[in-house]
Amino acid sequence: MRSGWPELLKLSVGILAAIAVVAGVIMFVSQQVMSGGHGSVEIVPAAAPEAKVIKVYVSGAAQRPGVYPLKEGDRVEDALRAAGGPTDEADLAKVNLAALVRDELHVSIPARTTESFPAQSAEAPISAGKVDINAASFVELDKLPGVGTVTANKIIDYRQRNGPFRRPEDLRDLKLVNSATWDKIKELVVAN
Repeated sequence: MRSGWPELLKLSVGILAAIAVVAGVIMFVSQQVMSGGHGSVEIVPAAAPEAKVIKVYVSGAAQRPGVYPLKEGDRVEDALRAAGGPTDEADLAKVNLAALVRDELHVSIPARTTESFPAQSAEAPISAGKVDINAASFVELDKLPGVGTVTANKIIDYRQRNGPFRRPEDLRDLKLVNSATWDKIKELVVAN
């Protein structure tokens, strides 16, 4: 039994030494923190990056049409709110209020119309003249031959996110319509 005492004594001395070191470190750190010494660590939360200010033009059936400063990441709904909200005549069903806005965007709020649209087949040409793809409502785009609700929404979403089309051919070049549909509508559309 005597042969195990030296190992036990070494182990006990090692444990006591480790406890003394840990206690010393704890005392040193607590003294530094209490005295405001250089050993204290201050956690500072990171500041959120400032959102870029952009300008958006709101026109049409808004209470106060005009140019408004918004923040990057704002939506068409925020632009309309900045313009005082919609008028009683506004047709918000034709506006994607959830679309993101970008600098220099023109948001046109359409008004409800009392005019009735004549019934036409999906392939019938538009007789009222050329359709401006930068100002046309959902209904006007949907009436173009070969353009249905999905494509009309794509056209409106694209112009709300990216601004006006430069030329009618952008519909084809940006693949918003296929070549067969483009051949049907190329004489019926303009980009003003």
